[in-house]
Amino acid sequence: GSLALGLGAMLTLAENLLAPWASHELANVLVTVATPLRIAALRIDLDWPIKTRRLVFLSLLDLGCYALSRFALDEWGQLLVAYASLGLWTAAFAWHATQAGRKLQSRSGRVMATVEWLLAATLGLRVLAMAAGWTQAHNVTDDWDFVVLVAAGLAAALYGNLGYLGLVLDRTQAAEQQAREAELTQRLGREAAATTANDLRALLQQRERLLQIMAHEVRQPLHNAGGALQSAAQLLGEVSPAVTDLAHAQAALAHLKLGASDRIIRAQAVLGRVHSVLDNTLAAAKLLVRDSPLVLVDTDLELLVQLALGDLPGAQRPQVLMRWHTSIRSAELEPVLVRLALRNLLLNAFAHGGPGVQVWLDVAEQDTPPALLLQVSDDGSGVADAVMQHLASTPDGPALPVAEGDNPRR
Repeated sequence: GSLALGLGAMLTLAENLLAPWASHELANVLVTVATPLRIAALRIDLDWPIKTRRLVFLSLLDLGCYALSRFALDEWGQLLVAYASLGLWTAAFAWHATQAGRKLQSRSGRVMATVEWLLAATLGLRVLAMAAGWTQAHNVTDDWDFVVLVAAGLAAALYGNLGYLGLVLDRTQAAEQQAREAELTQRLGREAAATTANDLRALLQQRERLLQIMAHEVRQPLHNAGGALQSAAQLLGEVSPAVTDLAHAQAALAHLKLGASDRIIRAQAVLGRVHSVLDNTLAAAKLLVRDSPLVLVDTDLELLVQLALGDLPGAQRPQVLMRWHTSIRSAELEPVLVRLALRNLLLNAFAHGGPGVQVWLDVAEQDTPPALLLQVSDDGSGVADAVMQHLASTPDGPALPVAEGDNPRR
């Protein structure tokens, strides 16, 4: 198309050197078919249908109008029809160039569209100048409007071809960029899949550890509780045939009740420990699988402390001394988890503090960073060395709060 346009323009400018059929008829045919060919090329770049029938029909219509003007109109009318037709074709091509530059985000396409719009405007200016009588009605003149038209035509011929080559390069670069982005997306997808798999594997390992903890911590206490209850049942079912008088029967019954009560209390303590382990394990599992953040509630601290103390066996509650070092009586926290942590710390203090241990529960606040402090300490013997080594060697996982340290322990 560009070659046909250039040849047509050269034949038109060389009208004084060539026969009229070459500088008029042949030149007009070349110029007429040039722009539809260039439009078809741009439509291919845009992935649009070429609309061959429409382009051929419009080209034949244009040629027919020019042939008709050669017989029915004078030179002024012929030139007016030719310039008007060329201006319309150029505007159509400029519109397609604009769409190509916009779709491909191509600077080359925008430059090509600009020079084509400029050429269409100069053709329109030439038609206006001829219609108004401001210029001569000849193919080649030295008038200002024709000089502007020639300059715009040269710019369009140069930047039109370069712009089309730039479109091809821009399309190639865009394809390469898309390929790189697709490769990056695939790599990120593989990395994300690997990360998700690692997270799932870690989660499964944590859950497996929770099950192991539960099995280890619950199996033996349940066995002990069952043995204590079975022993109490056997003791209650014993009937001594040697007891004949009422006094001996009452004494035997009192001894029986005392022994059964002791075994039942031991069983209750073991079951309470099992209940505590289950609470800790379920709380850790809940934290592992939750997707939403913790819900903080404005909680009365005294009520929370009393609930934690209520989880202790009755004999241990009087051994806990409350000490308030702040005027704060409520705080935003997760009450279930804080109550569970306090209960664990208090139970650890009694479990590792030895007989007659004194436990303190201090409520205080700190300024930097602003925080509420709940501190459990005791004057007991502390955690045994073997237990401390076990705690230090425990792998990372859903840990449960354990009080440890020197006396007084915290």
